[in-house]
Amino acid sequence: MPEDQPGHPPTLTQRLAAIERLEAKLVEKAHTILPKGAVNIVDLFIIGVTQRTLSQSTAIRTLIAAATSRRRRFSCAPRSRPRCASTV
Repeated sequence: MPEDQPGHPPTLTQRLAAIERLEAKLVEKAHTILPKGAVNIVDLFIIGVTQRTLSQSTAIRTLIAAATSRRRRFSCAPRSRPRCASTV
């Protein structure tokens, strides 16, 4: 496939799959950091950071998949060039 060759950008499907692989690695690394027994404040911080990162990643993947399946533009993409509020 041309997407697999150097110099060609990855497809959207390949990028989404890469994000999913990174999510799995994040969970794996978080499990290795956390202790098997008592939990302290740093462990709670690690858990919170991991959960927030996974939530944001899942939301981005869902948004991209929904937008591409309906062939719609992303809501954050401007349709035209923004104008400056003031010109000097």
